[in-house]
Amino acid sequence: MDKLCASSGAAMYTLKKWYFDFLTPDRKYVFVYFAYVKVLGQIMGSLTVHHAGPERGSALTRSFALKHVERTDQRSRHLIQLPGGAIVIAEDQCSITFARGDCSVNLRYVSLGESPVSPVVINTGGKPRILWKPIGLRYQVSGRITLGGVTIQVEDSNGYVDYLESSYLPFVVPVRTLYWGRLHDTDIDAVYIHAADFHKEHTWSKLYVRNGGVMTDINRLSILDSGKPGHDGSASSCPDVYEVVGESNAVRIRMTVQHALPVQESAFIDQQEIKSSLARSLLKLLTRNPRSTKFLSHADIVLESERKCTTKRQIPMIDEYALL
Repeated sequence: MDKLCASSGAAMYTLKKWYFDFLTPDRKYVFVYFAYVKVLGQIMGSLTVHHAGPERGSALTRSFALKHVERTDQRSRHLIQLPGGAIVIAEDQCSITFARGDCSVNLRYVSLGESPVSPVVINTGGKPRILWKPIGLRYQVSGRITLGGVTIQVEDSNGYVDYLESSYLPFVVPVRTLYWGRLHDTDIDAVYIHAADFHKEHTWSKLYVRNGGVMTDINRLSILDSGKPGHDGSASSCPDVYEVVGESNAVRIRMTVQHALPVQESAFIDQQEIKSSLARSLLKLLTRNPRSTKFLSHADIVLESERKCTTKRQIPMIDEYALL
Protein backbone atom coordinates (compact mmCIF):
# COMPACT_ATOMS: atom_id res chain seq x y z
CA MET A 1 0.00 0.00 0.00
CA ASP A 2 2.78 2.44 0.87
CA LYS A 3 4.36 1.92 -2.56
CA LEU A 4 1.14 2.82 -4.32
CA CYS A 5 0.71 5.94 -2.22
CA ALA A 6 4.34 7.03 -2.47
CA SER A 7 5.11 10.47 -3.80
CA SER A 8 5.69 10.91 -7.50
CA GLY A 9 8.99 12.63 -6.76
CA ALA A 10 9.66 15.93 -8.48
CA ALA A 11 6.71 15.63 -10.88
CA MET A 12 5.28 18.95 -12.09
CA TYR A 13 1.76 17.74 -11.41
CA THR A 14 0.34 15.01 -9.16
CA LEU A 15 -3.25 14.08 -8.33
CA LYS A 16 -4.01 11.57 -5.58
CA LYS A 17 -7.46 10.45 -4.52
CA TRP A 18 -8.67 7.95 -1.89
CA TYR A 19 -12.33 6.96 -2.29
CA PHE A 20 -14.60 5.21 0.25
CA ASP A 21 -18.28 4.36 -0.17
CA PHE A 22 -21.09 2.23 1.18
CA LEU A 23 -24.60 1.30 0.10
CA THR A 24 -27.12 0.36 2.80
CA PRO A 25 -29.79 -2.35 2.38
CA ASP A 26 -32.42 0.39 1.98
CA ARG A 27 -30.27 1.96 -0.79
CA LYS A 28 -28.84 4.94 1.01
CA TYR A 29 -25.55 5.75 -0.66
CA VAL A 30 -22.63 7.56 0.96
CA PHE A 31 -19.15 8.28 -0.28
CA VAL A 32 -16.22 10.07 1.27
CA TYR A 33 -13.06 10.96 -0.60
CA PHE A 34 -9.92 12.86 0.11
CA ALA A 35 -7.99 14.19 -2.88
CA TYR A 36 -5.23 16.62 -3.48
CA VAL A 37 -3.54 18.22 -6.46
CA LYS A 38 0.13 19.23 -6.30
CA VAL A 39 1.19 21.74 -8.95
CA LEU A 40 4.75 23.15 -8.96
CA GLY A 41 5.04 22.51 -5.24
CA GLN A 42 1.67 24.07 -4.36
CA ILE A 43 -0.93 21.72 -2.85
CA MET A 44 -4.74 21.99 -2.93
CA GLY A 45 -6.54 19.34 -0.88
CA SER A 46 -10.24 18.56 -0.60
CA LEU A 47 -12.35 16.25 1.57
CA THR A 48 -15.82 15.58 0.16
CA VAL A 49 -18.73 13.83 1.89
CA HIS A 50 -21.83 12.96 -0.12
CA HIS A 51 -25.13 11.31 0.76
CA ALA A 52 -28.06 10.34 -1.49
CA GLY A 53 -31.18 8.33 -0.82
CA PRO A 54 -33.31 6.25 -3.19
CA GLU A 55 -35.54 9.22 -4.00
CA ARG A 56 -34.88 12.27 -6.15
CA GLY A 57 -33.79 15.46 -4.46
CA SER A 58 -32.21 13.72 -1.46
CA ALA A 59 -28.56 14.39 -2.29
CA LEU A 60 -26.40 16.38 0.12
CA THR A 61 -22.72 17.26 -0.35
CA ARG A 62 -20.11 19.00 1.76
CA SER A 63 -16.60 19.70 0.49
CA PHE A 64 -13.77 21.22 2.52
CA ALA A 65 -10.44 22.64 1.38
CA LEU A 66 -7.89 21.15 3.80
CA LYS A 67 -4.21 20.85 4.46
CA HIS A 68 -2.97 17.37 5.32
CA VAL A 69 0.02 15.32 6.47
CA GLU A 70 0.76 11.84 5.06
CA ARG A 71 2.85 9.08 6.55
CA THR A 72 3.11 5.30 6.81
CA ASP A 73 3.16 3.70 10.26
CA GLN A 74 5.02 0.62 11.53
CA ARG A 75 2.09 -1.61 10.48
CA SER A 76 2.38 -0.39 6.85
CA ARG A 77 -0.90 1.50 7.13
CA HIS A 78 -1.18 4.74 5.18
CA LEU A 79 -2.21 7.63 7.42
CA ILE A 80 -3.65 10.97 6.33
CA GLN A 81 -3.89 13.51 9.14
CA LEU A 82 -6.46 16.27 8.63
CA PRO A 83 -7.61 19.25 10.67
CA GLY A 84 -10.48 17.76 12.64
CA GLY A 85 -9.86 14.14 11.69
CA ALA A 86 -7.79 11.39 10.14
CA ILE A 87 -7.97 8.66 7.50
CA VAL A 88 -6.32 5.27 8.01
CA ILE A 89 -5.97 3.01 4.96
CA ALA A 90 -5.05 -0.68 4.82
CA GLU A 91 -6.32 -3.70 2.90
CA ASP A 92 -7.70 -5.37 6.04
CA GLN A 93 -9.19 -2.31 7.73
CA CYS A 94 -9.77 1.41 7.11
CA SER A 95 -11.25 4.22 9.18
CA ILE A 96 -12.36 7.82 8.65
CA THR A 97 -12.98 10.41 11.35
CA PHE A 98 -13.74 14.05 10.62
CA ALA A 99 -15.86 16.89 11.98
CA ARG A 100 -16.47 20.42 10.77
CA GLY A 101 -19.62 22.53 10.88
CA ASP A 102 -22.73 20.44 10.19
CA CYS A 103 -20.67 17.50 8.87
CA SER A 104 -19.23 14.68 10.96
CA VAL A 105 -17.90 11.26 9.91
CA ASN A 106 -16.95 8.28 12.03
CA LEU A 107 -16.70 5.15 9.87
CA ARG A 108 -14.91 1.83 10.19
CA TYR A 109 -14.26 -0.49 7.22
CA VAL A 110 -13.41 -4.15 7.92
CA SER A 111 -12.39 -6.31 4.95
CA LEU A 112 -14.54 -9.29 3.98
CA GLY A 113 -11.99 -11.51 2.22
CA GLU A 114 -8.58 -10.78 0.77
CA SER A 115 -8.35 -8.68 -2.38
CA PRO A 116 -4.95 -9.38 -3.99
CA VAL A 117 -5.40 -7.33 -7.16
CA SER A 118 -2.94 -5.69 -9.51
CA PRO A 119 -3.49 -2.02 -10.41
CA VAL A 120 -4.65 -0.67 -13.75
CA VAL A 121 -1.96 1.57 -15.25
CA ILE A 122 -2.81 3.98 -18.06
CA ASN A 123 0.01 5.55 -20.04
CA THR A 124 1.10 6.18 -23.60
CA GLY A 125 4.78 5.33 -23.36
CA GLY A 126 6.20 8.31 -21.44
CA LYS A 127 6.78 8.86 -17.73
CA PRO A 128 3.31 10.26 -16.86
CA ARG A 129 0.75 7.65 -15.86
CA ILE A 130 -2.61 7.11 -14.23
CA LEU A 131 -2.76 4.34 -11.63
CA TRP A 132 -6.03 2.96 -10.22
CA LYS A 133 -6.30 0.16 -7.68
CA PRO A 134 -9.11 -1.24 -5.55
CA ILE A 135 -7.71 -1.40 -2.03
CA GLY A 136 -10.45 -3.83 -1.03
CA LEU A 137 -13.33 -5.25 -3.05
CA ARG A 138 -15.70 -5.55 -0.13
CA TYR A 139 -15.74 -4.12 3.38
CA GLN A 140 -18.23 -4.35 6.21
CA VAL A 141 -18.94 -0.75 7.18
CA SER A 142 -20.15 0.48 10.56
CA GLY A 143 -20.33 3.86 12.25
CA ARG A 144 -22.17 7.11 11.78
CA ILE A 145 -22.25 10.19 9.54
CA THR A 146 -24.10 13.46 9.96
CA LEU A 147 -24.56 15.71 6.95
CA GLY A 148 -26.72 18.79 7.24
CA GLY A 149 -29.81 17.66 9.10
CA VAL A 150 -29.38 14.01 8.10
CA THR A 151 -27.80 11.39 10.38
CA ILE A 152 -27.12 7.85 9.19
CA GLN A 153 -26.24 5.08 11.62
CA VAL A 154 -24.43 2.35 9.68
CA GLU A 155 -24.27 -1.30 10.70
CA ASP A 156 -22.87 -4.08 8.51
CA SER A 157 -23.37 -2.30 5.18
CA ASN A 158 -21.34 -3.30 2.15
CA GLY A 159 -18.54 -0.86 1.31
CA TYR A 160 -15.72 -0.39 -1.15
CA VAL A 161 -12.36 1.49 -1.19
CA ASP A 162 -9.99 2.43 -4.02
CA TYR A 163 -7.05 4.68 -4.84
CA LEU A 164 -6.23 6.81 -7.88
CA GLU A 165 -3.00 8.58 -8.77
CA SER A 166 -2.15 10.60 -11.88
CA SER A 167 0.99 12.44 -12.94
CA TYR A 168 -0.46 13.58 -16.29
CA LEU A 169 -1.05 17.27 -16.69
CA PRO A 170 -4.86 17.26 -17.04
CA PHE A 171 -5.02 18.76 -20.52
CA VAL A 172 -2.89 15.88 -21.91
CA VAL A 173 -4.61 13.01 -20.08
CA PRO A 174 -5.22 10.34 -22.75
CA VAL A 175 -8.59 9.29 -21.29
CA ARG A 176 -11.78 11.02 -22.46
CA THR A 177 -14.55 8.65 -21.33
CA LEU A 178 -14.63 6.44 -18.26
CA TYR A 179 -17.05 3.79 -17.02
CA TRP A 180 -16.76 2.47 -13.47
CA GLY A 181 -19.00 0.31 -11.31
CA ARG A 182 -19.01 -1.83 -8.19
CA LEU A 183 -21.51 -4.32 -6.75
CA HIS A 184 -21.92 -6.87 -3.98
CA ASP A 185 -24.22 -9.87 -3.71
CA THR A 186 -24.33 -12.85 -1.36
CA ASP A 187 -21.33 -14.59 -2.95
CA ILE A 188 -20.24 -12.17 -5.72
CA ASP A 189 -18.17 -9.01 -5.48
CA ALA A 190 -17.19 -7.13 -8.62
CA VAL A 191 -15.65 -3.83 -9.69
CA TYR A 192 -14.79 -2.71 -13.22
CA ILE A 193 -13.21 0.19 -15.05
CA HIS A 194 -13.24 0.94 -18.78
CA ALA A 195 -11.39 3.99 -20.10
CA ALA A 196 -11.06 5.13 -23.70
CA ASP A 197 -9.35 7.94 -25.59
CA PHE A 198 -11.20 10.52 -27.69
CA HIS A 199 -11.50 8.33 -30.78
CA LYS A 200 -11.88 5.08 -28.77
CA GLU A 201 -8.81 3.75 -30.57
CA HIS A 202 -7.05 3.02 -27.27
CA THR A 203 -8.81 1.52 -24.26
CA TRP A 204 -7.72 0.44 -20.80
CA SER A 205 -10.01 -1.82 -18.82
CA LYS A 206 -10.23 -4.43 -16.12
CA LEU A 207 -12.88 -6.25 -14.11
CA TYR A 208 -12.15 -7.89 -10.78
CA VAL A 209 -14.70 -10.47 -9.68
CA ARG A 210 -14.77 -12.68 -6.61
CA ASN A 211 -17.23 -15.56 -6.90
CA GLY A 212 -17.50 -18.03 -4.03
CA GLY A 213 -14.20 -16.78 -2.64
CA VAL A 214 -12.28 -17.21 -5.92
CA MET A 215 -10.70 -14.05 -7.39
CA THR A 216 -10.47 -13.52 -11.16
CA ASP A 217 -9.09 -10.62 -13.22
CA ILE A 218 -10.52 -9.92 -16.66
CA ASN A 219 -8.19 -7.62 -18.56
CA ARG A 220 -10.21 -6.76 -21.65
CA LEU A 221 -13.76 -5.49 -21.49
CA SER A 222 -16.26 -4.20 -24.01
CA ILE A 223 -19.01 -1.69 -23.25
CA LEU A 224 -22.12 -2.25 -25.34
CA ASP A 225 -24.67 0.53 -24.99
CA SER A 226 -28.20 0.97 -26.26
CA GLY A 227 -27.25 4.00 -28.36
CA LYS A 228 -30.05 6.01 -26.76
CA PRO A 229 -29.48 9.25 -24.82
CA GLY A 230 -29.07 8.91 -21.07
CA HIS A 231 -30.86 10.45 -18.12
CA ASP A 232 -30.32 14.08 -19.17
CA GLY A 233 -31.33 13.51 -22.79
CA SER A 234 -27.99 14.49 -24.33
CA ALA A 235 -26.09 12.33 -26.78
CA SER A 236 -22.92 12.72 -24.68
CA SER A 237 -24.46 11.27 -21.53
CA CYS A 238 -24.21 7.68 -20.41
CA PRO A 239 -27.04 5.47 -21.75
CA ASP A 240 -29.56 4.28 -19.19
CA VAL A 241 -28.81 0.65 -20.10
CA TYR A 242 -25.46 -0.81 -21.14
CA GLU A 243 -23.61 -4.12 -21.01
CA VAL A 244 -20.15 -4.93 -19.68
CA VAL A 245 -18.78 -7.97 -21.49
CA GLY A 246 -15.45 -9.71 -20.97
CA GLU A 247 -13.66 -13.01 -20.64
CA SER A 248 -10.44 -14.55 -19.37
CA ASN A 249 -9.04 -18.05 -19.68
CA ALA A 250 -11.17 -19.08 -16.71
CA VAL A 251 -14.46 -17.17 -16.92
CA ARG A 252 -16.80 -15.20 -19.13
CA ILE A 253 -19.03 -12.43 -17.83
CA ARG A 254 -21.94 -10.42 -19.18
CA MET A 255 -23.30 -7.71 -16.93
CA THR A 256 -26.36 -5.66 -17.90
CA VAL A 257 -26.45 -2.37 -16.00
CA GLN A 258 -29.75 -0.48 -15.66
CA HIS A 259 -29.68 3.02 -14.19
CA ALA A 260 -32.39 3.81 -11.66
CA LEU A 261 -31.42 7.27 -10.38
CA PRO A 262 -28.51 9.71 -10.64
CA VAL A 263 -27.14 10.14 -7.12
CA GLN A 264 -24.29 12.56 -7.78
CA GLU A 265 -23.37 14.92 -10.59
CA SER A 266 -20.26 17.00 -10.18
CA ALA A 267 -16.76 17.94 -11.19
CA PHE A 268 -14.04 15.39 -10.51
CA ILE A 269 -12.79 17.30 -7.47
CA ASP A 270 -15.14 19.63 -5.61
CA GLN A 271 -13.74 22.84 -4.14
CA GLN A 272 -16.73 24.42 -2.43
CA GLU A 273 -14.54 26.36 0.00
CA ILE A 274 -12.51 28.12 -2.72
CA LYS A 275 -13.99 31.61 -2.46
CA SER A 276 -12.04 33.19 -5.29
CA SER A 277 -13.82 32.96 -8.64
CA LEU A 278 -10.43 33.35 -10.35
CA ALA A 279 -9.00 30.40 -8.42
CA ARG A 280 -12.05 28.29 -9.29
CA SER A 281 -11.73 29.24 -12.95
CA LEU A 282 -8.02 28.40 -12.99
CA LEU A 283 -8.70 25.04 -11.35
CA LYS A 284 -11.34 24.22 -13.96
CA LEU A 285 -8.99 25.25 -16.74
CA LEU A 286 -6.15 23.22 -15.30
CA THR A 287 -8.31 20.12 -14.92
CA ARG A 288 -10.30 20.53 -18.20
CA ASN A 289 -13.41 20.86 -16.00
CA PRO A 290 -14.16 17.10 -15.99
CA ARG A 291 -17.70 15.98 -15.23
CA SER A 292 -19.07 12.76 -13.84
CA THR A 293 -22.39 11.22 -12.86
CA LYS A 294 -22.82 8.42 -10.34
CA PHE A 295 -25.96 6.30 -10.52
CA LEU A 296 -27.90 4.08 -8.19
CA SER A 297 -28.42 1.12 -10.50
CA HIS A 298 -29.08 -2.59 -10.61
CA ALA A 299 -27.38 -5.30 -12.64
CA ASP A 300 -28.10 -8.71 -14.11
CA ILE A 301 -25.00 -10.93 -14.27
CA VAL A 302 -24.23 -14.11 -16.16
CA LEU A 303 -20.89 -15.57 -15.01
CA GLU A 304 -19.71 -18.69 -16.82
CA SER A 305 -16.78 -21.01 -16.16
CA GLU A 306 -15.95 -24.50 -17.39
CA ARG A 307 -17.80 -26.07 -14.48
CA LYS A 308 -20.59 -23.65 -13.64
CA CYS A 309 -22.89 -20.93 -14.91
CA THR A 310 -24.09 -18.43 -12.30
CA THR A 311 -26.95 -16.03 -13.02
CA LYS A 312 -27.87 -13.19 -10.68
CA ARG A 313 -30.58 -10.61 -11.27
CA GLN A 314 -31.42 -7.15 -9.93
CA ILE A 315 -28.26 -6.73 -7.84
CA PRO A 316 -28.09 -3.20 -6.36
CA MET A 317 -24.96 -1.36 -7.43
CA ILE A 318 -23.28 2.01 -7.91
CA ASP A 319 -21.79 2.97 -11.28
CA GLU A 320 -20.28 6.09 -12.79
CA TYR A 321 -19.80 7.70 -16.19
CA ALA A 322 -17.20 10.44 -16.59
CA LEU A 323 -16.13 12.81 -19.36
CA LEU A 324 -12.54 13.87 -18.71
